[in-house]
Amino acid sequence: MKIDRELQRKILEILAESYSKSIALNKEIMALSEDVATLAFNLRYLAEHELITGGGLKARHVGDGSWQIEPAMMRITAQGIDFLMDDGGVSAALKTVTVKIHADTIRALIEEKIICSSIPEAEKQTLLSRLRSVPASALQNLATRFLEKGMEQIILKSPDALAWLQKSIPL
Repeated sequence: MKIDRELQRKILEILAESYSKSIALNKEIMALSEDVATLAFNLRYLAEHELITGGGLKARHVGDGSWQIEPAMMRITAQGIDFLMDDGGVSAALKTVTVKIHADTIRALIEEKIICSSIPEAEKQTLLSRLRSVPASALQNLATRFLEKGMEQIILKSPDALAWLQKSIPL
């Protein structure tokens, strides 16, 4: 058995054309592969990933040594349609992750860097005092600026950082 991405895409496209109804495994899907075992394997794989419902093939051995394939009802799911879409469809929007960093966390991160810095102690204390009086909204802007500066310093000026970034971002 083998996973056949092209076969899977064709199955999904055929089922997408009749999205609002379940259809029996039709001749068009059966004609996609001469190897019934590969077709059955890929249908089950799509069903287990919830891209289609149904997807099982019923086969029975007939007297002349051949197999008769019986239609199974199946349909593409919304997740299957989203899979076909270039932008990931509604699933992509629903799976968007928002990262929130609490103002106290931002403040603590900045304080740590100030304390570990090599600036004179009197300047550290003044800077720490000013930082502790900054409102949360201003910390948000400060964090954004730090991120921009950090990206500028690390990513744009270091080929190693760009290589790391290319490896770290999943495609």
